[in-house]
Amino acid sequence: MAEVKRLGDQGIRGALVQVGQTRLELMEPTAADTTIGRFIERRGEGLHHLAFYVSDLPGKIQIVDELGLQLIDHEPREGLSGDIAFIHPRSVFGILTELVERPNESVS
Repeated sequence: MAEVKRLGDQGIRGALVQVGQTRLELMEPTAADTTIGRFIERRGEGLHHLAFYVSDLPGKIQIVDELGLQLIDHEPREGLSGDIAFIHPRSVFGILTELVERPNESVS
């Protein structure tokens, strides 16, 4: 059973489910006027974003910025499975992209 977490400041209730070597992040809005609530209202249920595990998230944010990609988050913030930062879909072929640094794990 996956642990359900709430990120009250982001209006999200979610859980991470392991499927083979892939983790699915299941999210639901805690209110209609949240980012996820508005997304579902506009686009319906389905894929919201792709995430990639990274080490040194602040360093990766700097690299993404230097490459000229549009960042949503210029500083790491709390996510369901560690610190996160998003790259705007306009910079990544229309796909909202999340960088995730899990605490106490090394990523190659």
